[in-house]
Amino acid sequence: MDWISHFLKDFSPAATFRSKLERLEKENDFLKRENKILKLQLEASQKLVPLPATSATYGPDDHPNTDSINPHAQEILLFVSRSEDVTPAEIASVLSMPKALVERHLNKLTRLDLVQGPCAIGEEPQYFLQQKGREYLRLHGLI
Repeated sequence: MDWISHFLKDFSPAATFRSKLERLEKENDFLKRENKILKLQLEASQKLVPLPATSATYGPDDHPNTDSINPHAQEILLFVSRSEDVTPAEIASVLSMPKALVERHLNKLTRLDLVQGPCAIGEEPQYFLQQKGREYLRLHGLI
């Protein structure tokens, strides 16, 4: 029996280290995600172009053509163009917009084929820029 006690004693620290390692891996994942958000916020604050605000651009959200997207949607589109697979929560955090507003604009941008998403099942959806979205930004002098 003494060898079993000795054997278990030797593996007890391994279990402790394993739990610490798991905790550190979770913390590392959280910090990586936070770092990504902070980098996106910094980039957005340094590079965002002020968008012209006209009363015509603030009309109903169901216009069929891309010329009618409002400044918030343009800002979201520009942000998506500078990021890889972003979530509505990341966009809302960086652009200081309510998540519901971001989701509404992303739905419209998706219907207009300017962005593609959602790209995840069971997780928060991720969006990325479509070719038509890049053309829109180029034609409107935003990139």
